[in-house]
Amino acid sequence: MLTALPFFVYLGTMTVFGKTIGGRAVYVPSSNAIWIFSASRSSQTGNTLFSIDLGKSFNAISAPMQVNKNCPILHFTSIFRGYDDTSINIIGVGSYTNSTFAPNMVLCQYDTKSGEWSRIVSPNEPIARRNYAGVMTTSSQTIFWGGDSDMLTGLPQDNFIWRSDIAIWDAANGWIPSISPYSGMARTNATITQISDTNGRLVILGGSVITNSSWDDRVTNFPLASMADIILYDPRTQLWENVVASGNIPSERKHHTATLHPDGRTIILFGGEAWNNSTGPYLLNDLNLLDTTTWTWRSYSNTSGTALYRSNHTSIVIGHQMFVIAGSNATDKAVDIQILELDSWTWTYQSVAIPAPSRWANIGGVSGLVGIIVGCVVLVTASLLGFFWWWSFRQRRQKLAKDAIKETIDNNSNRNNNNTSNAFARPGTPKRSKAAQESTITPTPVPSWGFYRGSNMPLSAPSPASPVISYTSELLYQNHANDDGLPYWEAESYYPTRDRIPSFFLLPIHDTLQKPNLVEDNETL
Repeated sequence: MLTALPFFVYLGTMTVFGKTIGGRAVYVPSSNAIWIFSASRSSQTGNTLFSIDLGKSFNAISAPMQVNKNCPILHFTSIFRGYDDTSINIIGVGSYTNSTFAPNMVLCQYDTKSGEWSRIVSPNEPIARRNYAGVMTTSSQTIFWGGDSDMLTGLPQDNFIWRSDIAIWDAANGWIPSISPYSGMARTNATITQISDTNGRLVILGGSVITNSSWDDRVTNFPLASMADIILYDPRTQLWENVVASGNIPSERKHHTATLHPDGRTIILFGGEAWNNSTGPYLLNDLNLLDTTTWTWRSYSNTSGTALYRSNHTSIVIGHQMFVIAGSNATDKAVDIQILELDSWTWTYQSVAIPAPSRWANIGGVSGLVGIIVGCVVLVTASLLGFFWWWSFRQRRQKLAKDAIKETIDNNSNRNNNNTSNAFARPGTPKRSKAAQESTITPTPVPSWGFYRGSNMPLSAPSPASPVISYTSELLYQNHANDDGLPYWEAESYYPTRDRIPSFFLLPIHDTLQKPNLVEDNETL
């Protein structure tokens, strides 16, 4: 899966086809292209947008760029991919003429599919600023921190504000009012990087430390922050934290880039501008790695090839390559694209064609989609097999229960048919008169436990202590004749074979069948 993690600093330049082109860059997966926006302070036609098609191999010194429509006049810009994966958000200071500025941050959006520009207007637009650090987070927000606001951003002359607050652009809610300012000293020209820890914390590195907020923007007046002094911001809890790193600490710098490695925990620090009290500013081309799990720095000098010195550039990770784009060096404001192979740590100018990311890239591409489909098929198949097994098992249990019930009823019916004596007559039962023999039996309702009338469903005994089930159906209470011709009513009982009948077939009832009431006379048997 291709990912782009851009971190943006001040405007740089590069030469393409003999022209000097500066800009900020961003990778848009849906177009499989790097887009570079070049801002202008004087005219709308000076603001141009270029693209590099990564689907074609190219030599970075002469990258094939295509000019797109111009953007409204913007300055001190940063560029971010939109969360729809097709648009580009360009955020900066806006102006109507070269001398008239909009007081708030301006957001201009470009649709890479339609080629149309639109100005996004939202309430709570923050005061315009420059020299800030910006990052697009994984939670649909673009966060800005630090920098300053002055006459170049729309404030009255001689007014300036050093910014230690957060400004947030939310894709769903627009601009969110500034909250939770950093309580320490403000910085300018730092970088901000989101790491892949639990809360997606933001790591702020380098830049100039504003040790005196009453000084104006003469950058040489302010010391550079130690790369061991790290500021952390948690976008979920809105809490700040300071961390002191260890290891091989890189030299202080500003206008550098800090890009997240594909492992999600290592920050790649490259280039920037340092300061020497004797000779003034100088540029860097060193490569350093920060392990954010241990906050340990190490210098990585074992690269193959030589990196160009540069500052004010853009670094973008795409797959396992880091594209370093534009920027300035000591002799020229035209620095070409250079690529760092992250697997071999090799610098090159040659880009090999990168296939466009699959529409299923977020789930691991086509292989991820195939895995999901196979998993779903296996799950459905297992569910169906489980259901059929359960149904077959249930049917077998029901058949065994019905067979047991039928066998019991048949056995009892056979015993009743063969019975010619009142085996169950109670001693002292009175003799019946002839009228009683011919009388109609009047039943009296009594509660009993047994079978439903006309059903083969057995019923459990009233309690475990009395396991006998009384058969109150017509099969078990039958009118018979004694040898002497007197009628008697035969009742039978049995102990149910519970081991043959599943428990869920045994239910208690209050039977509506009745035990007979016999008409008695004074004669006894």
